[in-house]
Amino acid sequence: MRNDLRLNSLREQLHLNPEKLLDLEKKLKEFSCTRDNDIERFIQSNAIAFERSGLARTYFYTLLDKTSGKERTGIAAYFSVAITAADFSGVGRSKREKILGRTPARERQDYFGGLLIAQLARNDCYDGSVITGAELMSDCLEVIEQGRDFVGGRALYLDCKKALVPYYEKFGFKELRLSEDDSGLSTLFMGLPRIHPPLSS
Repeated sequence: MRNDLRLNSLREQLHLNPEKLLDLEKKLKEFSCTRDNDIERFIQSNAIAFERSGLARTYFYTLLDKTSGKERTGIAAYFSVAITAADFSGVGRSKREKILGRTPARERQDYFGGLLIAQLARNDCYDGSVITGAELMSDCLEVIEQGRDFVGGRALYLDCKKALVPYYEKFGFKELRLSEDDSGLSTLFMGLPRIHPPLSS
């Protein structure tokens, strides 16, 4: 990752710099992701509300000017993490045990808590020379591991379009199930003890 790229916590920005809120909101609204409107809509309209309500934690990247050390305009990329309850109905006993371990009464439950990568994307205005997908995922997993030190957690989940499943499989995710609604999203999982920083994009 470039040495002029800074990872910021939205929570800390809201807490430490309330006088800069208007500037921050402007940066969030300028984020562009034409590949996925939900990703764009979340950071533009919902990230601050989710942060304040405790429903998710968002982290974003800004570039520093090497000469002045001040931040440039714009957010290069971001990711959001949250707590979720994954649907295991229809998932067999052996697969449940592989993901969840020997959880008490797991055969009688259909929903199990876990951590969720809710959003992860790079701004259309920036390319892989600024930050690669592997670097973005690596930082996201590091944040999740730090959080797990305090709250525990057995599995990590994310929902993505079917076409993106092979991409996330490169990082160690496996498909849990295909959504039964019309969204066409697949739920992927990773056993948290297996988390490690990706080595390549």
